[in-house]
Amino acid sequence: MTGGEAVVRSLENQGVEYAFGMVGHGNLALVDALILVSPGR
Repeated sequence: MTGGEAVVRSLENQGVEYAFGMVGHGNLALVDALILVSPGR
């Protein structure tokens, strides 16, 4: 599990439904994890 995946799973456990932000070099791992862990959401 990557750090990004851990963050996404933690957000899901807290009931977070939406994540807003701008995709950039500094957060690509988190964006990738959002797509992999929660596809279609």
